[in-house]
Amino acid sequence: METKLDQKRMESVRRRCGFSSGFEIEAESLEEGDFNDILYFFEKSGGVLREQKRMEAFRDTLEECKLLDIGYWRVRYTWEMDIPTILTGHRSFPFEAWWTMEENFEGLIREFWDSSFVSLMEKLKLLQNHLKKWSGSIKSRKDGLKRSLTRELESLLLKDRDDDTMAKIIDTKIHLNLEIDKDECASTRRRINSITKLVSEDGREITDGSEILEAATGYFEDLFASNGNGDPQNVLEGIESIISHEVNESLLSPFREDKVRTALKDMGPIKAPGLDGFPALFFQQYWHIVGKEVLDFCLGILNGNKGANLANVTEIVIIPKFHNPSSLVNFRPISLCSVLYKIVVKTIANIMQNIIGLCIDEVQSAFVPGRFITDNVLLAYEILHTFRQKRTGKKGYMEIKLDMSKAYDKVEWNFLKEMMLKIGFAHEWVGLIMKCITSVSYAVNINGYRGRVFQPTKGLRQGDPLSPFLFLICSKDAKETVSSLLGVRSSSNPEKYLGLPNVVGRRKKEAFKSILDKISLRIDSWSTRLLSQGGKEIFIKSVLQAIPTYAMSCFLLPKTLCESIENKLARFWWQKGVGRRARVFKAKYFPDCSFRDSNLGSSSSYVWRSIWAAKASLEMGLIWRVGTGENIFVFEDAWIPNFTIVRLTSDFGNLQFVKVAELIKSDVREWNRELISNTFSEAEAEMIFRIPLATGPHEDLMVWKGELSGEFSVRSSYKLLQDYDPTAYALHHIYRDFYNKLWKIDIPLKIKMFIWKISWNYLATRVNMSLRKLSTNYLCPHCGSGEESVNHLFRECPASVTIWKELSDAILVTFPFTDPPGQTIKVNFDDAFDERSKLSASGIVVRDSSGSVLLASTELHKDVDSAFAAEAIACRRASQIALNINRESVIIEGDSLTIIKKCKQRDFDKSQVGSYIHDIQMLKNRFKTVSFEFVPRSANNLAHILASETLKRRERVYLVNGVLSYAEFQSKIDYAREPD
Repeated sequence: METKLDQKRMESVRRRCGFSSGFEIEAESLEEGDFNDILYFFEKSGGVLREQKRMEAFRDTLEECKLLDIGYWRVRYTWEMDIPTILTGHRSFPFEAWWTMEENFEGLIREFWDSSFVSLMEKLKLLQNHLKKWSGSIKSRKDGLKRSLTRELESLLLKDRDDDTMAKIIDTKIHLNLEIDKDECASTRRRINSITKLVSEDGREITDGSEILEAATGYFEDLFASNGNGDPQNVLEGIESIISHEVNESLLSPFREDKVRTALKDMGPIKAPGLDGFPALFFQQYWHIVGKEVLDFCLGILNGNKGANLANVTEIVIIPKFHNPSSLVNFRPISLCSVLYKIVVKTIANIMQNIIGLCIDEVQSAFVPGRFITDNVLLAYEILHTFRQKRTGKKGYMEIKLDMSKAYDKVEWNFLKEMMLKIGFAHEWVGLIMKCITSVSYAVNINGYRGRVFQPTKGLRQGDPLSPFLFLICSKDAKETVSSLLGVRSSSNPEKYLGLPNVVGRRKKEAFKSILDKISLRIDSWSTRLLSQGGKEIFIKSVLQAIPTYAMSCFLLPKTLCESIENKLARFWWQKGVGRRARVFKAKYFPDCSFRDSNLGSSSSYVWRSIWAAKASLEMGLIWRVGTGENIFVFEDAWIPNFTIVRLTSDFGNLQFVKVAELIKSDVREWNRELISNTFSEAEAEMIFRIPLATGPHEDLMVWKGELSGEFSVRSSYKLLQDYDPTAYALHHIYRDFYNKLWKIDIPLKIKMFIWKISWNYLATRVNMSLRKLSTNYLCPHCGSGEESVNHLFRECPASVTIWKELSDAILVTFPFTDPPGQTIKVNFDDAFDERSKLSASGIVVRDSSGSVLLASTELHKDVDSAFAAEAIACRRASQIALNINRESVIIEGDSLTIIKKCKQRDFDKSQVGSYIHDIQMLKNRFKTVSFEFVPRSANNLAHILASETLKRRERVYLVNGVLSYAEFQSKIDYAREPD
């Protein structure tokens, strides 16, 4: 309860009312009144800033008392008055993603689509009405289900609480909560995001719903009206033509189905749809029904035969830039384009993404593949650090920080068109883009209601996939213009840039306190208190641990802050290339050496100290992949995989070689076994012989040994640090493999959590309940013959034994070999590997379209490092044999999905088998037509038998038009099976 009585009088009231518990909080000032403490900074407007410790203490108090902040959704601050009226207007059509899970929904769509013979846009409009009626019947059914579940729960609560009844109560509660949560979460979200008041430019307060909608429409109508700023040619005088004739030719090639399908596939399935209400999920899931008409519509626009105006009616929704704004200036407009229009412009944007680097300045980082926005964060910090260090000399520096207000909205269409033509884009390409930009019409959506439609004459849309690229092109000449205009407002010391601190002083924790506030805010949300253990795990991994990631990509966070974050998470869990950025740091801190040879230096910035602190961790994970060996020092570099001590310890004082290349016979691309055996110890020599050498030499590569791909990842870096410091593991090494496998299994999370609890004996068995003085009965309720421990419950109880026996019969599904089509031949490969001898065998079988064996071949290979390498060697051997047969069309099949994927890719493979994959890629270029396909083991049995028997018998085979006796039975099975 809340009272305005002072503490002394409250004590008297408590005694008279008989309250046995409670607490009093003194008023904030000498005057008596409400308890005006707050949980977060944004809950207070004006006055002196509240101390962080005081807010943390208040949050801790609420947590200890098990109290929740239920929120407040009307006027933000209690001293503001007037309650607004509800909006009226056209309600938007909401397509619900869960409809697709209804059993008859696809049939409903197909029946309607096949029976309608109007245009695509008309079909979608009619389908809206059809689905509204259908969803009404679904809602009635679900309301009936809620009532039924409520009655069932009330009935169960009146019964005796035996085990069966408790199980039914829990299941019914879960089912009922799921149905209720869908509606409550949506209602709560709408309530929180609703706009209840606006203040017009003349200071008038608007609370009527219709007036708010019209005011917003008028605001954006004025915002997107062109100023008619004359001829832009004088602004474009210094811009040079960049786009070449070859680039324009590639841009003007006809659009095809695959590009349209790729654009649709890349869209978020349930991201906000446009005016028609259909999200990308609808078109993705039912492409086999609607795809032909959608494809014809989009290609008609892209290839110049149709206008885009039919699909280009865009809804504007406004997102607040901060909590509870009242002026439209403080909202960010987001354009909800229809998915049909998005498919068109995303197809164009995917092409623009590949060439945007040609059109913009090197210092621009956003939206360019291979560049990151965090690059600019680091550079801004480094520049300001240099300013602070500059204390002597006559020449100083000046910083100009610009904030472009409503930048997208102010782009003049005429200027954009002339700019694209000036840098060299073809008229046809510019015409296609301008057709998409200028055919737009807008309707503002406030609180789910849509206003009147209007046509803009300038501006780019937030939410249009093409807008970021067009804006970058428009801003190309900004540097020259700003250089000539210095009449800008200055900022004495901008606290943040792109959301991160510009200057980090000695109080580092204070600089990053907003991270802890964000985590606290998400944890303290009332909805997170109701999560299950599995739900908490997902929330921690997906939401909470992601919050500090952005800052951690640039700064080494203080240890005390990390500990505070860990404490927060733990408490929540247990309660219910050398880019521009690198070049800047290299020029300043290590101009004459590599990063690995750099020193920390004095007066270094906090960014550089954060980066340099990770150097030791980086060194632990780097290793050379041997190509030519010209760049690798034998006794100084790490180049031997799977070796705990990567620096060789041989006595090399009198040796005449220093590079790995001198250990390789370059003419045959093999290790010089005699030289290596006479120089190194037996263990060292064996490890060197296992390093694969590509038949065609390639450059030496520095790779990351923590990942099989050779690419750096934060996850593997953390893993290497844990291996380096065994005390970092929370679990004993005996259980490490078990838990690694458990978390990787593709099963429901609640089952994983249940297994985890079993492994730690956290289940409420009767033995555990008795140990905690919660029960006096130890006996198993199922058999009554033993104590109900975890081991008894799952292994020894007769009921459990019966269940395990019934589950033990496996269902085997096999996939047979299939013949290749037409004149194509099929080459199947497999391997067998002996870990102890490091010997492997390759089995290759070649068959034609009738299934007849054309060739059976096996080969033995020495010094093979792993079964993975053995599979790659077998694939290389299969490629060599297929090339020698000299057929126009070849299919190469294997049962190693990873190897097949690597063979399909074009990029250089940095993994341990990269040398073999390099050879396969070189061979692949010499085929007329070749494809690599994955098949399960059951469809690859003949090659498997050949490899296994060869490893046992230690004999090579090369047999034309047949196989050896031990493989004849499998060959007949593959040949005699029913054709497809």
